[in-house]
Amino acid sequence: MRKRYLLPALALAAVGIFFTGALAVRANVDDAAVSYLSETMGAVGEEVTIHGNDFGDDCPGKSQTLCALQVFWGDTNVNFMVDAEGNGVSWTDTAITVKVPEDAESGDIRVYRNETFNHGQDDEYQETFDITGPEFTVLDAEDAPTITKVWPTEVVVGDTVTIYGHDLEDACEGESTLTCTAQVYFGDGLVDFQVNVEGEGVSWADDMIVVTVPESAEAGAIRVYHDKTYNYNEPDGYTVGYNIEGSEMTVYDSSTDAARTQEILDIQNEAAAFDSGDPGFVTGFDTITEALGLDIVQDEAAETQAEALLDKIYGDFDSGSNLGQAENEYSYIFFVAYNVGTTAGLGAGERAGVLNSWRAAYGDNAPGSTAEWQDILKIGNGRWPAVESMSAESRALANFQKIYKRNPDYSNAYDEVAVKILAYGLRPEPRDTVRELGGVNIFRNIYGYTPTSAVDWDAVRAITYSGATR
Repeated sequence: MRKRYLLPALALAAVGIFFTGALAVRANVDDAAVSYLSETMGAVGEEVTIHGNDFGDDCPGKSQTLCALQVFWGDTNVNFMVDAEGNGVSWTDTAITVKVPEDAESGDIRVYRNETFNHGQDDEYQETFDITGPEFTVLDAEDAPTITKVWPTEVVVGDTVTIYGHDLEDACEGESTLTCTAQVYFGDGLVDFQVNVEGEGVSWADDMIVVTVPESAEAGAIRVYHDKTYNYNEPDGYTVGYNIEGSEMTVYDSSTDAARTQEILDIQNEAAAFDSGDPGFVTGFDTITEALGLDIVQDEAAETQAEALLDKIYGDFDSGSNLGQAENEYSYIFFVAYNVGTTAGLGAGERAGVLNSWRAAYGDNAPGSTAEWQDILKIGNGRWPAVESMSAESRALANFQKIYKRNPDYSNAYDEVAVKILAYGLRPEPRDTVRELGGVNIFRNIYGYTPTSAVDWDAVRAITYSGATR
């Protein structure tokens, strides 16, 4: 939701001081007035609170013939006494909360009240007010700030979360904290892009926000808050902003899921050993084993085999010409060669296959950052990567339709798992080669050839392990 309210803020604070509270009182029709709106821009279905005074109560115990409570948006109104759509949220003496109705029109909001007293008696009378509030702009749904997807939704502290949407504005770069706010909330846990002391605010664009889960994160709906003040400290100053919620987040910690938390922490630690993110840092056997606390002997034969496997993926691996960061070339060799860490349950060929699946999903030759190594390790452990690849998901959808002769039902966990395996090549644990042989035969029947590429083998895994059916 967007909001637009007049400054100075002190005047708004005064309204809050003198007019806050849901009091069941009789309206003072002569003094009733709208002070400001919580939002002055929004799409159908969004909540708006009309702040003011002397609105009266919500006519408890009275019928619609004795009390009319209405908020008008042009010719369309929300009738609190006959509210089949549930758009009338609450009506108190100082605040009316209402959802923008279908067919609402931009323009000045009107608040109308007509209450009958002493009904059926000689002294029956009515008290009425019809007051106008600030202008409200009704936005098309595609123009309103919206979160379309959050990825992933099960996280631990330190995970990378991507929030997809549109009209999310920017990260307030170059703006003072007095004039611009850009924040992401995990419950009461906050990432403030303006302050960003811990560097948890990674990036903020109009269509995508990337953030690191903070120590203070809590489970619940992720929330994005943004506002920007124009003509600050001027009589005509105003603020435009929004406060919207996205997907429900599950935040694991050591007290609720020690095994999962430890695995994610191990993945983060391994990724940092493969690429520390520090400019000029060069990986080698000693630097990696020291970072991981390993006491193992270097195995030249295993490393030679790893290089041969990498040659099949990257071409002339020794030249380093096909790698994103040549200074971390040894990380790929170590990852494939040694049965250690979170992917110790995989063979050398399978770990090389994980790199190939990542390459097929993201279109990059090789991982070039700590975050990308984290996603590789997550794929190797059968977990969803932090960064979503739209091209990989589109290809996965086409393959799902070919295999299962239907569209996926994303409310069905098996279908969702199948799409993720098809897109990213998530590895199962434990691996069952007998079942995979059956998956290969089904693949041949569907595609008419034997699987060879990373994408082909991802399809075999989906057939074998996802549980999705035709």
